Amino acid sequence: MTKTSDRYAVLLPLLLGLNFGILFFDRNALNFLMPFIQPELKLSFTQIGLLSSAMAFTWAASGFIIGRVSERTGRKKIFIVAAGLAFSACSFLSGLAGSFLALLGARLLMGAAEGMVLPLSHAIVALEVPAERRGLAMGVTQNLGSCFFGAFLAPILLPMFALAFGWRGAFYIAGVPGLILAVLIWIYVREPEVPAVREHEEILGLGQIMANRNMIICTGMAILMVSYLVIANTFLPLYL
Repeated sequence: MTKTSDRYAVLLPLLLGLNFGILFFDRNALNFLMPFIQPELKLSFTQIGLLSSAMAFTWAASGFIIGRVSERTGRKKIFIVAAGLAFSACSFLSGLAGSFLALLGARLLMGAAEGMVLPLSHAIVALEVPAERRGLAMGVTQNLGSCFFGAFLAPILLPMFALAFGWRGAFYIAGVPGLILAVLIWIYVREPEVPAVREHEEILGLGQIMANRNMIICTGMAILMVSYLVIANTFLPLYL
């Protein structure tokens, strides 16, 4: 690889990882602001659970559906940029919500916008980063930004913003970085070239992929881990 390609292989996962970190900051905003939101909107614990589960549902559906569309069209960057603009707008809408239904609508839309980002980011990294550095690059893309911004900074900064500007103001502030990242990705990330499939190469279907024992084990572990995280992030801020 050339020197320029080496720099891009480093810049790409850092930028996509930062974008996913801001996305996770926005996703977790509702959870960490819920102690401020619940009294004003008079939400029951059932409604709080529905807000979280509804967003998780559209997140999962979006990743699957838009991932398929991306594979068919060969476009990935444009979906990530559009998602950044959309989930930032949904953060602003969350701040405007005056009822449970309005907040539910905003979170459903946010899940649909955010769910596509990580699968498409990994697809770009897989196409652009050399195989010997791909695992590290994917780890940076998924975990560096999300853990730092979503798990470390979000529970510290969001309550501070809510105390200073109200919970609505905190949502508005949380939505701004996503707009900035959408612009940076549009400028610095290129649409990857998808290599043509050679005659002797086989494209594996979902059934063939899931026939691999490691895929079944890792998928099961991921489902259990994410289930725990969604439940804990939803209710622990209220309990604590």
